[in-house]
Amino acid sequence: MANEQVLHGNTLVLVRPVPHAPANLRLARATGDSVTLQWDRAETANRYAVIMVRPALNPPIQTPVFEGAAQASFCTIHNLEPDTEYEFHAQAGNGTGWSPESNHILVRTPARAP
Repeated sequence: MANEQVLHGNTLVLVRPVPHAPANLRLARATGDSVTLQWDRAETANRYAVIMVRPALNPPIQTPVFEGAAQASFCTIHNLEPDTEYEFHAQAGNGTGWSPESNHILVRTPARAP
């Protein structure tokens, strides 16, 4: 992704576009109370965020559950309910702003063993 150069009077301003969305958001592991998600990093990103939605709630509420640095390519979200469906998506950010949303994934935490 190239930077755009804009000339304002005698000042050259470097405009850095927002990064592309993280690619290939996927479930790596699920337990009764946590999930680990992975994604492919986006060029020019220096931070990532993961947002969780509980589709069963009316209205569904989006909750940021992770924000990490440019090296991040996975996160584990704890304190989830067993046997519950969650929806997740990720975004990449830089000094200009946040990317569009990644693919959304639905995850159901396993039920606890009796």
